[in-house]
Amino acid sequence: MGKKNIFFIFIFIFVSCTSLKKQSYKGIVINKEKEQIKVNHKFKLPKGENVIIKTSGMEKEKCFKYSDSSIFYIANCVAWELPNDEIIKDTKLSNCFKCYSYTYEGKENELYWKEVKIGEMKIGYKKANSNKKYIFDKAIEQIIR
Repeated sequence: MGKKNIFFIFIFIFVSCTSLKKQSYKGIVINKEKEQIKVNHKFKLPKGENVIIKTSGMEKEKCFKYSDSSIFYIANCVAWELPNDEIIKDTKLSNCFKCYSYTYEGKENELYWKEVKIGEMKIGYKKANSNKKYIFDKAIEQIIR
């Protein structure tokens, strides 16, 4: 690999790292034993987001919307519809909505979507290009580990 390629890889990594912002999600999750546990998940997402928070009692959703129409969300115990619910229902994947955990993902119109459910918590993204998909997947890993 030439010096020029190494330089561009360094620049890409540097720009990627500096354009991310630390985020957090504080809430209460319910584990398999139906115990309530306070959580404070920390993860990194691209800068430039519009954050929308919805709450109702224990129900909470934190949604990060971007100018390119991509969305990242984390929700707990919510009764309202989440960004990927319609896609999951339309693709006949909803047979596991009541399962304790699942991971669904796909591609629609050349953009990626994903939803991971663990207990009552759902984390996902929608309308992500390949660069955002990589960053959003890393954020999901940071949350569920």
